[in-house]
Amino acid sequence: MIIAILAATFAFANISAAQDYPDIYPEVYTPTNIDDPKTEYVNRLPAGDWRLILQNVIQLILAITGSLTIIAFTVGGIMMVTSQGNEEQLSKGKAVLLWSVVALLIIAASYAIVLGITQLQLV
Repeated sequence: MIIAILAATFAFANISAAQDYPDIYPEVYTPTNIDDPKTEYVNRLPAGDWRLILQNVIQLILAITGSLTIIAFTVGGIMMVTSQGNEEQLSKGKAVLLWSVVALLIIAASYAIVLGITQLQLV
């Protein structure tokens, strides 16, 4: 179930990013005359620079941490619901929920900072 949630998160994050920012995701270069089959896969790699690669890696890390935060939030809620009056388990559930929300806010701010920096047009 966790793998399905992570896969869905990555799929939707990449699709929406590619639709929203088509200039960041360049077309894949596929030559028509490939003489050497050894270079076929190299020629099909997307044309990009190190900034694009770094941006994609950071977005992937943020997507993974965001998914883990949502899972932790769910676990905290389950801990609170199943505490059955046990104050210790209830306080642990509240702590997990609190730190999950804090982590989600930090991840959202990090994503906004990364998106803002990548949109800068430096000369």
